[in-house]
Amino acid sequence: MAAARQGKRWDSAEEDILLDELRGENTLQEIAARHRRSPGGICARLEKLLKPEQEFPSQEALFAWARSELRKGHDGLAGWAVDRATAAPDRGHPVLGTFMGLDMTAQDDREGRTPARVRSNTLTRRDEVVAMWSAATAAHSGHQAQAPTSRAELDVLATVEDTRLHEAASAVLRCRGELNLARWVLECDWPDVESLRLTAEQILTEDEDVQRIGQELLLAGLGKSSTRDREIMRMRLGFTGEAATLDAIALRFDLSRERIRQIQNKVLERARVKPTRVRRCWHHVHDTLLAALRTAGRAELDAALVLSFVELVAPLAPREVAVTLVARLCGLGAEDCRSVVAAVQEYYANRERHRKQQLQEEKKRGRLTTKVQQILDKADWPPGHTLPAGGQASPLRPPIESNRRSNPGQWISDRLGRAIGYDSEAELRVIQMLEFADDLVASYCEQPIRLSYTLYGNRHDYYPDLLVDLRDGRRLLLEVKARIDEFALYENVVKFDAATQFCRTLGWGFAAITPRGETPADLAARPVAEHIEHVLHQHLGLGPTDWRRLYPLVIEHGIRYSDIATLVLRHSWYWHKHPFRLSTTPLEGNRRWKPLA
Repeated sequence: MAAARQGKRWDSAEEDILLDELRGENTLQEIAARHRRSPGGICARLEKLLKPEQEFPSQEALFAWARSELRKGHDGLAGWAVDRATAAPDRGHPVLGTFMGLDMTAQDDREGRTPARVRSNTLTRRDEVVAMWSAATAAHSGHQAQAPTSRAELDVLATVEDTRLHEAASAVLRCRGELNLARWVLECDWPDVESLRLTAEQILTEDEDVQRIGQELLLAGLGKSSTRDREIMRMRLGFTGEAATLDAIALRFDLSRERIRQIQNKVLERARVKPTRVRRCWHHVHDTLLAALRTAGRAELDAALVLSFVELVAPLAPREVAVTLVARLCGLGAEDCRSVVAAVQEYYANRERHRKQQLQEEKKRGRLTTKVQQILDKADWPPGHTLPAGGQASPLRPPIESNRRSNPGQWISDRLGRAIGYDSEAELRVIQMLEFADDLVASYCEQPIRLSYTLYGNRHDYYPDLLVDLRDGRRLLLEVKARIDEFALYENVVKFDAATQFCRTLGWGFAAITPRGETPADLAARPVAEHIEHVLHQHLGLGPTDWRRLYPLVIEHGIRYSDIATLVLRHSWYWHKHPFRLSTTPLEGNRRWKPLA
């Protein structure tokens, strides 16, 4: 029986059935018999569909891998296939690949014409979407309205699974009062994408919401890429907590470093936004970034705005990668992208020369001494005046090539006569401040010690950023954060507590600061409107929340990230960003990573 269909061409319907069966309990031989194909034929089709990046010693090993990936759902490398396996059997027709950027019809017609079977299924699905539109509109307004006829939008919506369509329709009706097809498409692409707005003024003033909005914009702009490729770019850009090297990402996905580099380049190439008949989420990203990153009356991107945007949104990412992605999402071609990268690098070099001159001028006027003294005054010092004992500090930083962060740098210190390593622009700013404040600072050293702390029962190590020897004989340990709201993240609260206790035993001082000299005490002292505090208290009274649940309240009440961070410190809440979780009690075990019920 298995040989009866050998050599027969696979159609989309049979592929849908295969993907759905794969998540069950049937063996490879049972599935092969059901399809009347050989086990080798089944595995060959799985390889073509799922495109594994590794070789397997046997058919059974390939089959086991494919089953494992589909059962992982969207956390697996074949997330798009989960959509297809979930939706297609219920609808009785293949899910076309427009939304996920896949061409599922090419194998059915080598001359490029859409097969009659697919055309029929598309028409059927389009009718289903129209019926869903009519039902949602009638339920909201209480009367029937004329059904939409825009074929382009309907064809896009026909590729989206029902649950997502219902959620998007409800969101559009709630916000707009009518179910416009164009906005329905945008909401399906990326929830609330139209609320993501950005201006040049926000970037230049380093508005606290630029990072959140910017990250959402860049991720929405990558909507054409697969689930796996978007996750790789999230790690590369530092949206998962730290920007990872190509080697670290390769280890995570069990691929080669070269393969990760190829995927990165492919994503950057596909990110270029071009005009189409239907407005998608990446078109909104394109318009928003262009409006924010161009000087008024100029057609080209402003290098200063692009650099500031990248440093605010992806401070740990490789600058060239982040700038290229932004340029691609603005619709630029390869040559124009290289020009933007070069302009940004030139502007950065000029800015650094100007900043060094500015620091020397501040030193002459005594302003730099005042800034450093303010940091010393805010630090946590042990009681008494016993001067700490200790020898010459030396860096314990791992070699740069093995560091998981992908945007380290070195700055040549004239005082110390060597290169000082740093992980971020924020650290560099503080290093430069210490370099020129020689009337208070005798010496300093980057990442000189390793501290241990316990988070949810697991032991972790980390290297505090700087150890400062002062002229009066005291020692100060510094942890530098780019943004003030980072002080409230639970991981940092635990780190800072461990560092404070460690320093007290040695007679050292400890301070967590931003380049502006802000500390956790400054964050906790920020004013927050009473109604915002009341709203968050009520919301958290229902249990832990994620960003999707909290976002409607953020929009309705004008809640800012700094408001959340301030209340977290005041009330000792538990806040994580990757993924976003906020609760009044610890998220023990795996609850932090699992979707909230």
